[in-house]
Formats: sequence, structure tokens, C-alpha cells
Amino acid sequence: MSQHKHNVETMAEQLALQYTVSPPVDVDRIAQQLGLPVFTQQLQQDVSGLLIKQNGQIFCFVNSHDHRKRQRFTIGHELGHFVLGHLNHSTDPVHIDKGNYAIFRDSKSKTGLVSTEVDANQFSAALLMPRQLIESSLKRFGSGPYSDAHVTALAEEFNVSEQAMALRLARLKYI
Repeated sequence: MSQHKHNVETMAEQLALQYTVSPPVDVDRIAQQLGLPVFTQQLQQDVSGLLIKQNGQIFCFVNSHDHRKRQRFTIGHELGHFVLGHLNHSTDPVHIDKGNYAIFRDSKSKTGLVSTEVDANQFSAALLMPRQLIESSLKRFGSGPYSDAHVTALAEEFNVSEQAMALRLARLKYI
């Protein structure tokens, strides 16, 4: 893992552990504590979330039609943009996240393969599923190997999708 990716994950994990003793991580509370108001409302079908910068304040909106687990990941993703200062480099006041990627409404980004989006996704995964809490939870299953049933149980415990948990466990080299 590159040093940059390690730093993004470390920042997210430290933030999670600052506010969380056991899963699931309360991303709504973390956003509130960091001064990022989060609003849930109907957005276009393909829009998971967005950030709006107005009068020096940044606001987060998540799609009310998305499953709560998806909303939690979106809040973590938007927190990633917020904490990592991604909006500081954009003159556009609106940042829209569509599905698994985002579009800056300036000319800098035309694709979903933007490093800030990868960083925001890594941040969200590490925030919602910090290594220390995962390792603590895995202890009750022994030393592995870990099955689909373990992934399902951990996904429920951390209030994330099974896909997100499987990806996180793979990244941490547990599966």
C-alpha cells in the first residue's frame, strides 16, 4: 500500500476510534462533531450524495432513496472529501457523487477514476470499518479461515453491506 493510501486510512481510523468504542461507527455523529451538516433528501436516482459549499460552509446531502447502509458509506465518503480538503481546490460550489464515483462540475474531472474519489472511498471504508475494531471482532471467530457467514456477521455488526465488508477484509488481507 502506498504511503499516501496508508495516511488516508490512518486518518480515517483515528477519527473513527476517537468517537467509537465498538461497532457500528456513528458517521452522523462524527459529521456533526466536525461541523459538516448532513441532510437526507430525495436526489436524482443516480446521485448518492453531494457536497455544497455556500458562504464558507459545506453541507452534505445523501439520497433518501438509498439503503441506510449505502447512506452511511456515502456520508463516510463525503466526510473523506471534507477532511482531506478536496473542496479547497475546487472553485465550483457543488460536488456530486454518482454511484461509485463523483463528478466535479468544473473541467478537472470527466471520469470516475479520479484520485480524490479513490481516496474518499478508502477513507469511508476505513472510517466505517477500522482495522482495530475488525481485529477485535474477528477474535471471536478464531484465527480463520473466514467464511461468507463471518463476512455476513461482521457486515451486520458494522452496519455496512456484505460487499463493503468483504472488500475491507480483503484489503486487510483477512480473506
